[in-house]
Amino acid sequence: MALHTRFTFRSALALCLTSTLWSAGGCASRPTLDEQFVAAEAFERGDYAAAFEQSLPLAQRGDREAQFRVAVLLDDGLGVTSDPSEAARWYRRAADGGHAGAQLNLGLAYQAGRGIARDSVEAARWLQRAATQGLARAQFSLARLIEAGQGVEQDLEKAALWMRAAATQGFALAQAELGLAYLRGRGVRQDDEEAAEWLRAAAEQDIAVAQANLGLLYLRGQGVPLDRERAAHWMERAATLGFVSAQARVAGMYEHGVGVDADPATALFWYLLAERAGDADAGRRRVALALTLTPGAGAEAERRAAMWEASREAATLASPLDPPAWP
Repeated sequence: MALHTRFTFRSALALCLTSTLWSAGGCASRPTLDEQFVAAEAFERGDYAAAFEQSLPLAQRGDREAQFRVAVLLDDGLGVTSDPSEAARWYRRAADGGHAGAQLNLGLAYQAGRGIARDSVEAARWLQRAATQGLARAQFSLARLIEAGQGVEQDLEKAALWMRAAATQGFALAQAELGLAYLRGRGVRQDDEEAAEWLRAAAEQDIAVAQANLGLLYLRGQGVPLDRERAAHWMERAATLGFVSAQARVAGMYEHGVGVDADPATALFWYLLAERAGDADAGRRRVALALTLTPGAGAEAERRAAMWEASREAATLASPLDPPAWP
């Protein structure tokens, strides 16, 4: 699904319903509330063809919410043939009218070159406008551009400020990035304890890179008390999400009984997964460990790995069937 971390109509509707701007320049100026809610309800129940049919006339009459809804439907081919170029045109109309979600998605479209020529300067400009309106996803994306110096002058301190703005709203990826920034002293003063707090916030939202780094902090007693059991807990959670370096690390922990009871068979399983993901050192460690085990241990690790990979594939296949829920 294209640009799956975009702002959705559902998010925008929540903003619109909490606003009192129902006169000219507000969430809806020309179409009636009944017309808006009929179109919105069609979208919410997943009747995207009806949502498009009912939203298009409203969009043509200048309703920014309808313009944004039409853009989302066109962008992902929901109820209508996918047309990223036409979607970008509707995003632009809504964005010009001040719609924060459209500004975000237009910025992301410019960044990815989806339906419009790739342009990092324009991407940064529209993301800045959405970020200024308080959208955490825009603040995060803008921070990444500023950090890399793409479309704007590189400024690590400014990037960290925008990353913090998104992180304080609970945006998990921003929390992880901010934690890593504190860990490395990149754009902020180096602070292991602050790093651990932000990494923990992201780890609790299942961001694997945060879980793995938090596990390392517990393993080293860096910014947190030394706690090998907690280290193993967070490392294994990251490994379960497919984070390859965590898979290799947790394999070693099971092999040597660090924070967990020694379990060579489980160590073999994690080494195998890391090896299949391209970690050559994990492959060498797997071979060495397998030589110390019974012949059946390797087959059991293969069976467990196949089951794990099948479950991951099933989850991937299921996700496009879910209704849109971009933050």
